[in-house]
Amino acid sequence: MCDSEGRKCRAPPWEIVKASCMALFILSVAVALVFHELGHVMAAVLLGVRVKRIGINWKGAYIVRDRGTDGQCFAIALAGPSMNIVLALLWHGTGMAQTEWVFGLVNLLPIAGSDGDRVLRLVTGKVKQRQT
Repeated sequence: MCDSEGRKCRAPPWEIVKASCMALFILSVAVALVFHELGHVMAAVLLGVRVKRIGINWKGAYIVRDRGTDGQCFAIALAGPSMNIVLALLWHGTGMAQTEWVFGLVNLLPIAGSDGDRVLRLVTGKVKQRQT
């Protein structure tokens, strides 16, 4: 808002609040994403599966790693959502906990390309079929 006397313009308080909320939301999603991928990377390293690259594209963050056994792949796929759920429990009662819950639980749904989809394919034995 600017006054007629040419004094400095500034955003109305509600605009500042909206912008602050949006910035906090974006930051919390970024933090959840980083911890999620860190869970995958930590599991891969602990299980002896070589991580080649970590990146981000239009679909989200990803890691490129050696294949590993079905058991290793199962554990690595669950490690990202598990990290989000553990952090949600640790940060109980905060807005960050809500973001972690959503991020972790949605990733467990069997949606194409999600961790839940990978786990379902491993459990049902459809891994090789989909890779060909």
